[in-house]
Amino acid sequence: MWAVVVQAEKVFQGEDTKLALEVVVKRDKAAVTEALAQLLVAYATHTVVVKGAFVFAVSGDGPLLALMAELPSLLVGKADWTQVTMVYVNYMCTKPAGHPNTLHQQVLKFATSLGIKVVAPAPEPNPAGDGSAEAAYYKAALQAVGLRKEPLDLVLLDLGLDGKVGGLYPNSPAARSKKYSIVGSKGSPGPLTTTMTLPMLNGSGRCVVVATGAGSAGAVARALNGSDPEGAFPAHSLLSPLYLLDADAASAL
Repeated sequence: MWAVVVQAEKVFQGEDTKLALEVVVKRDKAAVTEALAQLLVAYATHTVVVKGAFVFAVSGDGPLLALMAELPSLLVGKADWTQVTMVYVNYMCTKPAGHPNTLHQQVLKFATSLGIKVVAPAPEPNPAGDGSAEAAYYKAALQAVGLRKEPLDLVLLDLGLDGKVGGLYPNSPAARSKKYSIVGSKGSPGPLTTTMTLPMLNGSGRCVVVATGAGSAGAVARALNGSDPEGAFPAHSLLSPLYLLDADAASAL
């Protein structure tokens, strides 16, 4: 059980140093956005120097993408974004990727403004399928740009009220998968999606879970202090996560 102490503008670690859970609490959503920008700049700058490139993954649904739309003005000129590649943790198999209203088109606006490369999802998903074809497409797309078994440098995640992270729905086969892979996943309820599995998320350099607003407070508390069985509340199975929260999202800790 984590003994998490919360105080605005400070970072705290869990007692188990093998897992090194961290919780960062900011005063409000604007401060979280600024902290996220600073984190991306720091990771990108360091990783490009060390490895020559930086690869980060982002949840393909939820409020995180909306928050990231506010980042370009905070990121421009702060790192060599042309050496950065962005990939999707998960992506809903609902509309063609080229449809103007898809999240992918929103992401392209964000990435293009900075020169970040984006690995696109399957162009023509089948909402009536099981997601396996779309998952195979995305695995091949990652391999085509040189991303095979190498760990991702950074993963940015939303937190669902039911503990969903990426496309890992509670009690789904994907949430219990032991494979280091991308698979199809469907919730009940919930749309069909492709998603990285927990071994792939936990194999990254760092998982960062971003949550804002009082509506997230219960899920945050359960993720950090709960004792759910494996797969029942997927966020609880993340190793070494960094939780980036505003004061409202941390209010139940």
